[in-house]
Amino acid sequence: MLHLVQLALFSIFLIHFAASARIGAPYSAPNPGNENDPMIAPGQRRGAFGNLTLATIKDGIYGTRDVSYFVVNDLAIIDGDVIYGTVNQLRSHDINLNPLIQSENSQTTKERRSLSVFSNNAWPSATVTYRYESNDVATTLIPIVNAAIGRWKSAAPWLTFKRLEPNSNIATNGVTTIRATECGGCNSNIGFTGAPRFMNLQQACPSKPGTCGINEATHEFGHLLGR
Repeated sequence: MLHLVQLALFSIFLIHFAASARIGAPYSAPNPGNENDPMIAPGQRRGAFGNLTLATIKDGIYGTRDVSYFVVNDLAIIDGDVIYGTVNQLRSHDINLNPLIQSENSQTTKERRSLSVFSNNAWPSATVTYRYESNDVATTLIPIVNAAIGRWKSAAPWLTFKRLEPNSNIATNGVTTIRATECGGCNSNIGFTGAPRFMNLQQACPSKPGTCGINEATHEFGHLLGR
């Protein structure tokens, strides 16, 4: 329980770190205007996707807000690098597609997502459980992921990162599957839920060159931890 409280308190300080993103080792977040920013989709500027879809969503975490999203492996990516959930899950919260939600929302003011850890999405016992999608992905990403984890452990030594083996692409409740989807960008779910979690760290994309390195992986683990 103490670890969960520590994690929640630590998340408040992460907001201060977010601008420069210096966690453990020197780390500079990619420039939002950089056309080679892999945090969004390597080789493209923010908001320049040809396949962006607009939606107005309402749920218990994000409140009511307008979002634009693109899709990777049937997962809806909002805010550039945050996995909302499956496309169907996002659409189920789209006010424009659900008259009942639209009616309930008629008096609601639009809200912005909080950057702090929500009380219900901290990882149990401050332990992040993950596995790699395949042996090839593990071989490629282990150096990157281990370095990112090392930064978080340096900044928050009470955190535990537990790797599950064997590697598998089968989504498992409460477990983060780490992928290297071609042209998938760098993105992750926010925080823990009992549902499957995902993190994508692109390493190859013929049409949009760019890779997700240690800096990007460190950033995505920040999302996974709940900020």
